[in-house]
Amino acid sequence: MSLLVSISVISFQLQHDPIAKSLSVFILEADGLPALDLGGTSDPYVTISLLPEREQSKTYETRVHQKTVSPVFNECFVFPVSFNKNGEKVRRNGKCFSFR
Repeated sequence: MSLLVSISVISFQLQHDPIAKSLSVFILEADGLPALDLGGTSDPYVTISLLPEREQSKTYETRVHQKTVSPVFNECFVFPVSFNKNGEKVRRNGKCFSFR
């Protein structure tokens, strides 16, 4: 009897800027992703959104990296986040940019 254990890791970083009222999500890299293509690779990407989802909620995706199970994304997604007068979190639509 054999046991196969596969661990996939996605590295990311969060940064909250209360002055700019934003939350930056840096998607850095992934490792150990499952091979879903016949050649033993995959075409991975990351989908990101803030919860709870609302009508104005936006979902973002990183670029697709062809034929790899260890992609380096280095992409950042910025979500404006603020608080209303009652101290409840209010989120507006975000924007996305890439860096290298």
